[in-house]
Amino acid sequence: MEEVNLSYKEVVEKIKSKQINNILFLTGAGISTSSGIPDFRSPNGLYSKLQKYKLDYPEQIFEINYFTRNQMPFYEMDKEFFSYKPHVTSAHYFMAEANRRQQLLYVFSQNVDRLELEAGLPPEKLCQVHGNYKGARCQKCGFKHDINKYKELVQNQVIYKCENCKRGPVRPNVVFFGESLDKGFAKNTYKIAAADCVFIMGTSMQVAPFNLSVEKISKNVPVIVVNRDMIYLPYKKYIHLKNDIDNNVEKLMTDLGWDFPEIERNYPSNWFTDPQKQEKTKIEESENVKFSYSSGYYNDSICYQKDDEENKEESKQNQEKEELNNLEKKLEDLDV
Repeated sequence: MEEVNLSYKEVVEKIKSKQINNILFLTGAGISTSSGIPDFRSPNGLYSKLQKYKLDYPEQIFEINYFTRNQMPFYEMDKEFFSYKPHVTSAHYFMAEANRRQQLLYVFSQNVDRLELEAGLPPEKLCQVHGNYKGARCQKCGFKHDINKYKELVQNQVIYKCENCKRGPVRPNVVFFGESLDKGFAKNTYKIAAADCVFIMGTSMQVAPFNLSVEKISKNVPVIVVNRDMIYLPYKKYIHLKNDIDNNVEKLMTDLGWDFPEIERNYPSNWFTDPQKQEKTKIEESENVKFSYSSGYYNDSICYQKDDEENKEESKQNQEKEELNNLEKKLEDLDV
C-alpha cells in the first residue's frame, strides 16, 4: 500500500466532511506547556533544572533503580511539580472537541497531569502510558497509600515510609524508567493501526517504547505533527505545523470551523529563550502547508524552505563582508 500524500488543506477538508472519523492522538509534555508546566527537554524545561542534584545524567532522576537508592531528588522535583497550577490548553480542548463530534478514536498521552480529562475527554478514550498522580504505593511491597499524604510529605521534604512494611519508600503511580508502561498501552495499541488520521502533539517522540508506536501507523494514513521542533519518524512522511502549539491548534480548529473558547496562556517563567518568541507566531496560510517529498524519513513543510534560503543568503553576505574586512586589514598592515 502506497504512502498517502495529502496536503494540510486536503486533510482539513476530509475532517470537515467527516471522511476522517477515527482520529488518534499521540501527545507529550508540550501540550501542557502553556498551562504553566515546563516540559522536559526544551532549553528551559525540567531537565535544565536538575544540575543541582549532581546526577550522572538528568534522566537518572526518573530511573527506578536510582529512586530505590535515593528518593530525595525525585521528591524535590515533585515539590516543584506540585507548585504548578495547570489548566486546560487549546490542545486539550481540541482532543475533547474531536470526541464530542464523534471523530475521536483514542488518545495515548505521555503526560501525568490528567488535563485531558479536565477538558472533557472520557476516561475510556485515554491511556496515560506513564501513569498519573491519582494514587501512590510502596515501592517495596506495593501497599496503596493516600496520594494527598504523599503530597503533604513531599511539600515538607520528608521521605514517606510505607505504613505496611515500614521499610519501602512511597512513590506516586507514575512510570519510572525501567518499569513497564501502563497496561492500557499494550491493550490498546491495535487502535493505532485502525486510525484514519494521526496527530502527534507536543512530543519529541524520543522515549521508548512509546516512540515505537509510530511503526503501527498505516502507510495510507496522514500524520500531522504539531510541535515546536521537527521530530524523527522512521519511513513516514508528515505535515509539520511548527512553533507555538496553541497557535497552530487554534488555527486548525478555525480552518475546521470548530468553535473554541479563549484560553489563557501561562507559560513558565523564562520559557522563551528569544524574547521575540513571546509574540504569537504567525502561522503560514494553510494552502502552503504540504508535504515535501525530498526525504523518506521526515519532512519539513515546503513553506519553511524559504527560511532556509534566506539564512543561506545572509550567511553568504556575512562571509563576503568578513573576507572584505580581512583584506582591508592586510592592506593596512602593508601600509598600502
